[in-house]
Amino acid sequence: MTSVRPLPTRFCLLKRGHEPTEAYLKQFGHQDDNKCGWRRGSVSQPWEHLFRHCIRWRDPQRALWEAVEKATGWKAGRCRHMQMSELFSIAECDQVLMNFLATTEIRKFPPN
Repeated sequence: MTSVRPLPTRFCLLKRGHEPTEAYLKQFGHQDDNKCGWRRGSVSQPWEHLFRHCIRWRDPQRALWEAVEKATGWKAGRCRHMQMSELFSIAECDQVLMNFLATTEIRKFPPN
């Protein structure tokens, strides 16, 4: 892939819910499966996986959730159970999310 999405574009697509996950791409025939490309096809890749569980982004994930706790004043348990749509709806978390995206390649490249 030669095209790279700028950080603000990646953030806006995710925040608006317009960026398809692998499951979405598979559902509409744009991809053969819904597996995480970072894990070599071993687990499915919903948003939850990318922001919480993907081993590729362990350190940035840890920093993300610590920053979310600080930005919201919530305890770790509350943050652990937060829905991704809720996270993207909290204005205080916008910069936290931008920082996370800047340190990862999540949605840096458009889907094939």
